[in-house]
Amino acid sequence: MTGGLVAKNTISDFFPITTGLKQGCFFPLPWGHDPQASRHCLWYPTLLPNGQRSLQHRTPPRPPTHHPDLISIESVLARASLPSIESAVALHRLRWAGHVIRMSTARLPRQILFNQLESGTRSGGAPKRRFCDQLKATLLRCGIDHANWETPAEDCTEWSLPGNRPHGE
Repeated sequence: MTGGLVAKNTISDFFPITTGLKQGCFFPLPWGHDPQASRHCLWYPTLLPNGQRSLQHRTPPRPPTHHPDLISIESVLARASLPSIESAVALHRLRWAGHVIRMSTARLPRQILFNQLESGTRSGGAPKRRFCDQLKATLLRCGIDHANWETPAEDCTEWSLPGNRPHGE
């Protein structure tokens, strides 16, 4: 292994590191790469409690990473005049709920949407949200009365009005 002395941000010529090295700061060059690319730890002389000197390595702090070219998804969607992903999911959820409402009561999707299980329990803590729970949150977020949403949803033209769409549409 080779190393070099570091003093005042200057690096000396590289030399083999032996166990006889007692003082100074050096950084190892494990594979003989470029010194700036392979510097992964700095070695500092330290004084142990029993009075002996030792070398201790410390990893230098990384400089903060700045991403000036990073573009947020919101700005990309705004430039493309597209709705956000959340509003697109909410819109599809409302469309599906309106479609299910217009089904006959004998159809299985409508029965599943409005009926509860007769037996069994949901897991404790924060159980996974059901479709009807997510639909209620979407209706509240869109400003639609969650108690009487079935009446406007049965009329296909009224349910597709822009006022019944999520914000940002």
